[in-house]
Amino acid sequence: MSAAVLAAFHGSVTELVPLYTIGVFAAFTLSQSGLVRRWWRLRNPGWRLSVFINSFGTLVTGTVLVVVVYTKFFYGAWMVLLVMPILVGLLFAINRHYRTVHDALLLERPDEPIPVLKPPVVLIPVARLDRATLQAVAFARSISPTVRAVHIASTAESAEEFARRWRRWTTEVPLDVIESPYRSLLQPLLRYIERIDERDDRPITVVLAEFVPRNWWEWILHSQTALRLKLSLLFRPNTIVIDIPYHTEDTGHGVTPRGPEDSPQ
Repeated sequence: MSAAVLAAFHGSVTELVPLYTIGVFAAFTLSQSGLVRRWWRLRNPGWRLSVFINSFGTLVTGTVLVVVVYTKFFYGAWMVLLVMPILVGLLFAINRHYRTVHDALLLERPDEPIPVLKPPVVLIPVARLDRATLQAVAFARSISPTVRAVHIASTAESAEEFARRWRRWTTEVPLDVIESPYRSLLQPLLRYIERIDERDDRPITVVLAEFVPRNWWEWILHSQTALRLKLSLLFRPNTIVIDIPYHTEDTGHGVTPRGPEDSPQ
């Protein structure tokens, strides 16, 4: 903002001094009037003298402020009168936001009991059957008995093929396959989550299996579908998102992946 003001006035000190004067005397006037209000409210010993001194200061600085604004209004003073109320209003809005958040998070009493929650409905978006998926499924089953996987397929043939591979791998986690002919991923997933939420009052936990490259530059070689889904669910109520990172050196942390030959037929 300072650079914009300097550019607008071509760096002219003569034109910038009135803006500085208005800002200074506006601050003086507000501070003096604030002290008057403080002394009047507290009424400490000697408060009448303090009120008189600060009232006189308010009168003097306020008079200077009015004179400068009147004489320099068309020379840039109008900018200060426009910007200062906007900034003050913005600061009040920020303060109100912080107070609202504080009140919403504040415990009603120090011994407030920990709420008892039902086990969540855990949903696992699955793009393919790999080690990252196995790790996500293992974690999901460790936090809730109600776990469902969901796969988005572009054709009926690919949907049937993935469902067949899933049944060959496990029958313990049900799989829902959604056909999306236009290869859209986010919207079908969001609608699926919405349907689950409508018929179940328990919290929904979305477990995302995400491959983590070893080097920062490798990120650009992989799709960011998990990140986009996390952003889409960030402001959705009753929904928890858990990211399960999979590193290439991971051994599964106690997860023993089963191959198709070890899976139930």
